[in-house]
Amino acid sequence: MNNCDFAIWFFYTFNPELHKYVVRDSSGGIRTVRANFTLELAAYSLRSESQEAISFFLRKGKSDYFGLDIDTHDCEGWVNGSPTEVLVERFNLAIKVIGIKPSYIFRSPRGIHAYWFLERPMPNLVIYDRLKWLFEGIKHIEILPTSTHSLRMPSPEAYLNDGLVKCDFLGFEPLIRHPNDAIFKNDSGYESREKSRKNKKAKHYIPWSLDQLENSVLPLKNGQTNYVYTKLVAKYKISGLDEEQAYERFVSLVNRSPGYSRRLLKDLKSRIRTSYKRMADINIQSISLSALHRDPEIRMAIDALIIKMELGISKRSRMKKSMVSFLLNIVSWKISCDKTFKDYDTAHYWECLYPGSWTKHNEGYYPLPHTLLRKWNSHYDNPLRLLKDFGVLEESPYKYSTTQKFCKYYRINISCKYRNIAE
Repeated sequence: MNNCDFAIWFFYTFNPELHKYVVRDSSGGIRTVRANFTLELAAYSLRSESQEAISFFLRKGKSDYFGLDIDTHDCEGWVNGSPTEVLVERFNLAIKVIGIKPSYIFRSPRGIHAYWFLERPMPNLVIYDRLKWLFEGIKHIEILPTSTHSLRMPSPEAYLNDGLVKCDFLGFEPLIRHPNDAIFKNDSGYESREKSRKNKKAKHYIPWSLDQLENSVLPLKNGQTNYVYTKLVAKYKISGLDEEQAYERFVSLVNRSPGYSRRLLKDLKSRIRTSYKRMADINIQSISLSALHRDPEIRMAIDALIIKMELGISKRSRMKKSMVSFLLNIVSWKISCDKTFKDYDTAHYWECLYPGSWTKHNEGYYPLPHTLLRKWNSHYDNPLRLLKDFGVLEESPYKYSTTQKFCKYYRINISCKYRNIAE
């Protein structure tokens, strides 16, 4: 398989983030590039004369695989082309923890990159949380890539068999996929921990102060400040800092990070100005309901529901009109939430305002606060009950609390592909 074919299959199989990647040059320099990750770029990086190695990020949302970076930064990993006993031991430990051999294994400069492919996609955060629990306390094994931390792109020249011996890469097909339940078993220990953690978080959630949040990201590291920036700039905005005050705090963080290249300061004032504007421009449900109703796909979905709920007859015309309006508001809300969480700045901003909302969104759940429902329909209980009965709204497992201002979350099972707004 040549480099071009490998790159094509890599994009198809691994579905990487297409708008950023990491470059490591021959001198050891690392930089995150916010530009299109193209097929040509990937293919060229695999050539022997290339002086740069590309690392890729996981695309946000759901994935049908996960990777583990098994390293030996504390000792030798490879000697004369063979893995050391330490590396083999750590690799076998990873397999023992997962319970199944990986679908693909690739050699890395100091270790092994192994990938497990699943039969069904799962939310990234769910996969990461389960793996983090499985590998709790185990060193030298990282869960990579994620949407914020990259992993070196695999190469056909680095392919290994189950015995960790270099061999010819025959292609990504047929791809060995594992049953999700075989890896992510219904473990009572994990479920108990999750229940305890969620209850504790609900009862004792205390937002971090600015100083605590800043100290948690220090010292800044080369190639890892984009996530830090988006997380902090949202907190600065919510805390009432103006653009100049936010800039000064970022400068202070850079000055407190020995060895950092200070790359964050490049065009920082302009970047803060753009981020603040995006967060100020968040206007949930700014989409015209009449424009939504003119969209053929959305109208077809709503009309089908009206027929299914038997609201199309003349004596129920008022109920039909009320339900159509209610459904259009739900569609508008879903599209607007998706748009908010699609952008890092606004996603972090919303997460700061409503802790846990980003995680729930990645799992496919949307908040429906009663204040919003009442705005759509003063007697919202009736359409809400009907939509739950017909499976349009599916309650999340997350509890709600009126005293702590945690609203109900629902999965919204209706077509919302409004291309003029959402894509």
